[in-house]
Amino acid sequence: MTESLLILGASVRAAAQSAGRAGFDVYAADLFGDRDLRSCCQTSVVAQYPGGLAEAAATMPPCPWMYTGGLENHPDLVAEIARARVLYGNSAKVLRAVRNPGNVHQMLTRAGLLVPSLSRSPGGVPKDGSWLRKPYRGCGGAGIHPWSGQGDYENHFFQRRIAGRSVAAVYVALGREAVLLGVAAQLVGCGWSGAPGFAYAGSIGPLPLSAGTRDQFVKIGHVLTGSFGLVGMFGVDAVLADENVWTIEVNPRYTASVEILERSLGCRAVALHARACRGQPFSGSEKTVGNWCGKAIVYAKQDLVIRREFEAEAEIADIPDVGTRISQGRPVLTVLTEAPDESSLMAKLQSRIAEIERFLYSDVPNDSSSPAVPKQPGC
Repeated sequence: MTESLLILGASVRAAAQSAGRAGFDVYAADLFGDRDLRSCCQTSVVAQYPGGLAEAAATMPPCPWMYTGGLENHPDLVAEIARARVLYGNSAKVLRAVRNPGNVHQMLTRAGLLVPSLSRSPGGVPKDGSWLRKPYRGCGGAGIHPWSGQGDYENHFFQRRIAGRSVAAVYVALGREAVLLGVAAQLVGCGWSGAPGFAYAGSIGPLPLSAGTRDQFVKIGHVLTGSFGLVGMFGVDAVLADENVWTIEVNPRYTASVEILERSLGCRAVALHARACRGQPFSGSEKTVGNWCGKAIVYAKQDLVIRREFEAEAEIADIPDVGTRISQGRPVLTVLTEAPDESSLMAKLQSRIAEIERFLYSDVPNDSSSPAVPKQPGC
């Protein structure tokens, strides 16, 4: 019999499509109800985030549920929904522990792993941009700024900036161990996509790893799982610097990088997640890597209104409806593609985004007479 699954989050399209490919009967609720999400499952669009997700969940069939970004920042809401239906994911208790950067720093340092220095207050933190001011409830790079001594720091912490390549590892935790599915490079604040500041702009991969680097990632997954009792899918944002892995933060749920790893490795990530959450073993054997796969988010370079319908195609996702108003600096849609190598992949992503921008801005009058829809970056 087909199993039903409810997926909740700020934006759930990628997870919903993954669940559908794995054979689930999917129900979904998020902020946008983009066209391609509605085409793959029954969808509810919430007006109030995140509280509206609990109301939407109450109208859905009695089935297990999972969450995507950024519900990890709302453990009380996760606990509320989990009282009414089975949760495939990390509990509110686990979220409170693992989303505390001090806890993660302590556990990984104790295990001999690399973590940037932290401070809970600006006292003694250099003001030359070598440290970052980060929100405790961050998602998708929003709210991160180099610390110059200016700006509010309530509900923020400070983390030393590490020079290197921004990456994200994806794991599935079962018991006290974690299976490393793969590692992707993250695109951050890319001008060619319109992404501002430290905003997440996409992922490419899977990255080839040396034996030493892979060993570090594997150990990170085991330490985090054993220390915090993680279950199912989770991600680790990190910086690669001279073969060293510096853990930046833990995202204890389905992450934005999962989609490209699925495309390349041919796995069914949500199926693995569900099995792990039910306590069922699964194969952790290595998959054969195919082409490089990538996704890039198109950010609005000015306030805009979607005036023409995008044609349905495999290389675009998170497709907004005609009439959707999107403010400058917010995501519009996602480009997905693949290529035999990294340089070809990046060229294809940039070329495709340029085509979409011509579609968005050429001879299209701007209309800002009513508020724009604040689409969220992928998390």
